[in-house]
Amino acid sequence: MTFFDQFDQLRQKQPRLDLQCVLNENSPYCQYTEKSKNCYMTFASQSSEDCFYNTRVFYCKDCNDCALCHNCELCYECVDCIKSYDCNYCTYCESATSCENCHHCIGTQNCYGCVGLKRAQYQIFNKQYSKED
Repeated sequence: MTFFDQFDQLRQKQPRLDLQCVLNENSPYCQYTEKSKNCYMTFASQSSEDCFYNTRVFYCKDCNDCALCHNCELCYECVDCIKSYDCNYCTYCESATSCENCHHCIGTQNCYGCVGLKRAQYQIFNKQYSKED
């Protein structure tokens, strides 16, 4: 095995630094990011802060393992969410707050496992509960 073959094997095993990043601060191993701060392993993001392991997150803060999110904060494992706060495992939600496992909900708050709701609060599997329950 030649020196260049060994060098190529070594190069492929090592993590690579960021590519095409503009005005980032403390954001190693990110690619195609712009104006992001304290991000790690994030791909194609803009103006995000404290985000880890994301793909295409824009103007997000404290989001982890999310994809295609815009203006979200404190979200985990969310996909295609907009203006959502403190949501986990949500997909296609907009303006959701403190929701988990919801799909295609708009303006919902404190919901779990709901689908297709609009401006609803305190629902579990699309069944209404009071705040105390």
